[in-house]
Amino acid sequence: MRIAHFMPNIWEPGGIASYIARVGAMQQADGHQVLYLDYEAHRSATTLADRETHYVSDDADLLAATKRLSLDLLHTHTLVNGLERVPVPCVRTVHGHQPFCPSASRFLKRWSKPCDRAYSPLGCAWGHFVDHCGSIRPAEFLAGFARTKQEMKGLSAVWVTTDSDFIRTQMLRSGYDPSRIVAMNMPVPETARAVPLTKEGPPRMLYAGRIVPSKGVDSLIKALRHVRTDVKLDIAGSGPHEENIRKLIRRENLESRVTLHGWCDSARVDQLLREARALIFPSIWHEPGGTSAFEAMMQARPVICSRVGGMPEVVIHGETGLLYPPGDEKALAAAIDQLAGSWEQAARLGTQAREYVMSRYTLRLHVDQLAKVYDTCIADFASRRKAGRDSLPEGAADAAALSRNS
Repeated sequence: MRIAHFMPNIWEPGGIASYIARVGAMQQADGHQVLYLDYEAHRSATTLADRETHYVSDDADLLAATKRLSLDLLHTHTLVNGLERVPVPCVRTVHGHQPFCPSASRFLKRWSKPCDRAYSPLGCAWGHFVDHCGSIRPAEFLAGFARTKQEMKGLSAVWVTTDSDFIRTQMLRSGYDPSRIVAMNMPVPETARAVPLTKEGPPRMLYAGRIVPSKGVDSLIKALRHVRTDVKLDIAGSGPHEENIRKLIRRENLESRVTLHGWCDSARVDQLLREARALIFPSIWHEPGGTSAFEAMMQARPVICSRVGGMPEVVIHGETGLLYPPGDEKALAAAIDQLAGSWEQAARLGTQAREYVMSRYTLRLHVDQLAKVYDTCIADFASRRKAGRDSLPEGAADAAALSRNS
């Protein structure tokens, strides 16, 4: 099969680029011919020159390229205008909230809490102006709603995979057709061996991610005021909220307990994970998936995680980690105390976490499941083209079955 993955700035370092590279490499090893598509404007940004990357000028040229390159299937990881007219079978992976959230944030900034409303033009407009979930500048405001409208139009014509069942559920709440949406969690990174938890020194906890308000780092710092155990917190990451976090640490007299490491590459994050008792994931917005949680679990580290987005699908309370209500600083402090005070429980949860993700979320299982989606998409495309009209696929229950087995 001749497959192409499309993403603007496809090789920009980040979780999606890593995902595309890993999936594409395994598809290539399975005997498929895999190409990669990007916009011409990003040609100079390509860092992985060993991969067969082709460039297009715009979305219209992208659709034309599917025929020009004799593709059997296009797999896009972002919005493409005119996707409903794509001339070859197409699968879209949804990595975020854009198909049902004009601001793409699902975060009510005014109240510092996740948004739980379903998409509606009136309700989401209210959210922008009252709840501060998105920009009210006219151009940005209108562009967000236009993007969601275009998503609804394009995604109605292709097969969709999502990073979590949470994302699929939100799409269904917003009126998408369930017969073509398959929930598939991201695959875990490859880690050959996990380093046992250390018993030496005070327990260390790790946060790894961007420092922005929706990630809940300030809530984590404030929770340390209620932690009774002598713990140390490592923060690996940077972002526009970093200086505010530094001021908060000083104001709370926590300099001796918190270390800001700044941006860290994957090797440094792995080292910090090996030294950690647990990873803390304190987000107060609806995380679609959470790559750092998978990384921790593969290292046999439990995850202390807020109950938001797709995270509770992976972090099972009392089995692979601990969950708490988003923004609840005392509940977070209690979870930290629980694992800091019991090496045995942390080790047990970490071992179970590694076993859990290795049995359900390996790259091999993910690519095999994706191949089933491809086959169903191709058969559906051929059936609709033969019928000469856009109809639901024969056997519309296929997507639901694929989701249950993913």
